[in-house]
Amino acid sequence: MDNATNALIMAAEILIAILVLSLIVTVNVIFGSFSRSVNDQIAQNRDTQFNTRFYNYMNRANISSAEVASIINFSKITNDANGYKRVDPNNNDANKSAPYYINVYINDEPFFYGFRRICFYRCCV
Repeated sequence: MDNATNALIMAAEILIAILVLSLIVTVNVIFGSFSRSVNDQIAQNRDTQFNTRFYNYMNRANISSAEVASIINFSKITNDANGYKRVDPNNNDANKSAPYYINVYINDEPFFYGFRRICFYRCCV
């Protein structure tokens, strides 16, 4: 009878240990998913805040030359500070290797990359 009592006590201890371990794992998973969602939201807010500097100028026809120079200067400083390299806007494989590179387009032509033309009196040089 004494051995049966000890066996039941040991079985109860093992069941309690399993319950405690499963509770710890469940709490860890819950906090992990909460932490992941908070980090994703922080990253999204940071990206939105960064992009608002550029969204203010999209599809505007009355941008001054000082604003254009400010956008170009900010883009160049950001690219240089982060070590981003120039990429070919027509080459998707190159763009995948540098997804955060900031390129400025003026009249649908990239400012930092490619052929730049200066047109005077409908004559391109």
